[in-house]
Amino acid sequence: MTELVQKDSAKVASILETFNTEDRIVNGDPQSWETARFSSMPVSACITLLTKIQTDLRYTESEVVGYLKNQVDASDFRVNKITAAVIPVSSYVNRGDTYKARIILAAVDSTKRPKITVNGQVLEGEDYEVACPSTGSFDFSGVIELPRGDGSIQPYEFASSYIVGEPTAIISADMMNVFYAGIQNPISASVPGVPAQNISLNITNADVTRTGKGWSVKPRKVGTPCVVSVSAKMADGKVQSIGRKEFRVKALPDPVAYISYKAEGREQKYKGQGKPIAKGNLISAPGIRAELPDADLDVRYRVVGYALTFFDSMGNSMEQVSNSAEFTPAQKQTIQRMTKGKKFFISRIKAVGPDGITRTLTAIDVTVN
Repeated sequence: MTELVQKDSAKVASILETFNTEDRIVNGDPQSWETARFSSMPVSACITLLTKIQTDLRYTESEVVGYLKNQVDASDFRVNKITAAVIPVSSYVNRGDTYKARIILAAVDSTKRPKITVNGQVLEGEDYEVACPSTGSFDFSGVIELPRGDGSIQPYEFASSYIVGEPTAIISADMMNVFYAGIQNPISASVPGVPAQNISLNITNADVTRTGKGWSVKPRKVGTPCVVSVSAKMADGKVQSIGRKEFRVKALPDPVAYISYKAEGREQKYKGQGKPIAKGNLISAPGIRAELPDADLDVRYRVVGYALTFFDSMGNSMEQVSNSAEFTPAQKQTIQRMTKGKKFFISRIKAVGPDGITRTLTAIDVTVN
């Protein structure tokens, strides 16, 4: 039995003391264990002593069996808490890539905190934090030491790495690479790994309004660039300046005037340039319109007036003015009297854009067919 409990010195000592059968010295004379215990003792007393020895044996056997039973799982780990854990391969995924993560159940013993050492430094808790002042790839390793139920320590080694990149902001004007003064210019800004609601813009020489798809920028002054600065609220709650980009500010270009009329079931645009136009189309035309030749800019212009110049039979020029975009009744009567091949000019065309500036457009030379 002492061999079975040899790891427990207290139990070994107790067993050896209980069942000590070594010779004794009694009154100066050496005596055997049997003589010392049973000499000159009545039979009934001897039977009582032998019964006690039997009882001690059975009790000790029971203690040894209990000890062995406890040692079966003495080195096992006990847990009192099970939690769900998500371990992503990466918390940042590019569009088109695949997000991967391990979803596991983690069993822990909240009464026994493991000792975690990373790169030789013992952590105070379970969170590993390290400053990232420079970019590049960094490795780290360590060991988790978990105490067993029998007092021994079970080590678990680990190693991992991480990459530190330069924070970048992606800033783009949704229409063109410049801002136009006096109108709302849509702009987009994003920071990889940062939600859109945590991104903010600061822009010089402009008024900024947040929209559902990004921001709208209205520059104040032509010729002074707008500097767009992007800040982001990072995962640790700190606001960090990410990047900046400069945009030129230009005035809206002048539109091109044309006569709008319908033919073949759709709108036609007559811009002169020496080409003739049917008198019927001129009579039915509502008036003068203006548009930008650049289809990338969705900007509307409104014609607010113009002058129609024609020549009488003596070659004298005469002028009829309209204070709107429409042909006046007098102008339509003049056009109605014109014969094939006659010419007139639509000049001093005034148009107003969304920036509120009134522009004088290039004249339209009209040849009646």
